Amino acid sequence: MSKTSLKSMLARSPEIRRRLEQDLLYGSARFWLEDIDGQKLFGVQHGQNPGRYPVQADGALLGYVYSSDDAAFIADWLSLWAGQEMEKKKLGAEVLHLYREINLIFNFSGLLASAVGIDAIAQLAIREAGHLIPFQQGAVVFLKEPDAPAEVFARTGDTGFPAPKQLQADGFYRQISGSGASEILRLPAAEAGENEEKWLMYASLKVRHHILGAMFLLRNGGPEFTAAELKLLTTLAVQSAAAMESSLLYEKATQKALRQQREKLMFDLALKNPFFKKVMAVIESNIGDPDFNVERLSRAVNLSPSQLQRKVMALAARPPLQVIRDLRLQKAKDLLRHSDLSIAEIAWQTGFNDPSYFTRLFTREMHKTPSDWKLDPPKE
Repeated sequence: MSKTSLKSMLARSPEIRRRLEQDLLYGSARFWLEDIDGQKLFGVQHGQNPGRYPVQADGALLGYVYSSDDAAFIADWLSLWAGQEMEKKKLGAEVLHLYREINLIFNFSGLLASAVGIDAIAQLAIREAGHLIPFQQGAVVFLKEPDAPAEVFARTGDTGFPAPKQLQADGFYRQISGSGASEILRLPAAEAGENEEKWLMYASLKVRHHILGAMFLLRNGGPEFTAAELKLLTTLAVQSAAAMESSLLYEKATQKALRQQREKLMFDLALKNPFFKKVMAVIESNIGDPDFNVERLSRAVNLSPSQLQRKVMALAARPPLQVIRDLRLQKAKDLLRHSDLSIAEIAWQTGFNDPSYFTRLFTREMHKTPSDWKLDPPKE
C-alpha cells in the first residue's frame, strides 16, 4: 500500500486545494503547509515565529501547518481527511487481496484437477506461490506417515532447500512440518559471513486433523513476509493438502486393487492344482469346527506344517492359516446372503467361537459389519 503524504493528498484531491484556497482567502488565519522534509507545499510564508501544527493520520506524521494565527483547525481538518484517505486505501487493499485470493482459488482448483500424483501437485503449488509471492527458495515437505522421514517433493531456488544448513541438521524442518502451524519466522544467520536477514514462511498441509507436511518459502533479505502473503500461502496449502490426500488415497486404493487382482489370479490358478484342490476340500469339510487348524490340515494331507506352508505359499501366494480364514469368511458371506440365521449362529457355523471376534474380523476384511453386509450385500 502506497504511503499517504501531504504532497500526494494535494496532488490527488483538487477539492482539498480548493478548500485550502478558500480558507486562505476568506478565513481568519493566514497559513502555509510543509511536508516532514521542510518542503513548502501550499500558501505563502509570512510573519515571525509562526506556530507549527502537526498533520497526523494513523500514528504517522505527514507534515505541518504553519501560521502566525491560530490554524489548529486547518491541521485537524487535514488530519481527518488524511485518516479517511488511509482507511480508503486499507479497504481497497483488502478488497484487492480478497480478489487475488478468490482468483487464486478458482485458477488453482482448475490446475489441481489435472495434476496426477503428489510430485505434480507439490510442483504446481510451489509454481503458483511464485506467481504471487516474491521468494528465493521454496519447498513442499511431505510426511506420508506421522513417524516417517520427511520427504521433499518439490523445491525451487538456486541453492536448493532446506537452508540454512544448521536448521536442517537440528531437525527444524521435520519438526515444523508436523506441527500443523502456519507462521512467519526471522531466521538467525546460519553460516559465517551472512549479513542478509532471512525470512521463513511456512503453511501446514493439513486436512481436518491429518497433517501431511508443510509448504516453505524462504526470502533472503528484503522485507518481511506479510500477513496477506501468509494467508495466500495457507490457501494454496489447504487446497494442495486436499488434493494430495486424494492422490494418496487413490494410490493406496489402486495398489490394493492390484494386489487383490494378483491374489485372485494366483488363487484361481492354484485351484487347478490337484494338491490344492485336496487342501480346499479338507478345509471345507471342517469349516464349522472351531478347533480345526493348520496342524490338523497338515496331518490330513500327510505333510509337516512347514512343508504345507511352503507348498501352499508357492501355489496361492498366501499361508494356510489365511486360506482357512478366507474360506470361513466366504462361507459366512454365503450364509448372510442366503439364510435367515442370526450373526451369532453364522459365526458358530463357520468355526468362530466368539461372535464379537467374528464381527471385528468380518468388518476389517469387508469394510462393512455383518449386519450391514446382510442388508446390502455387494453385487457379484
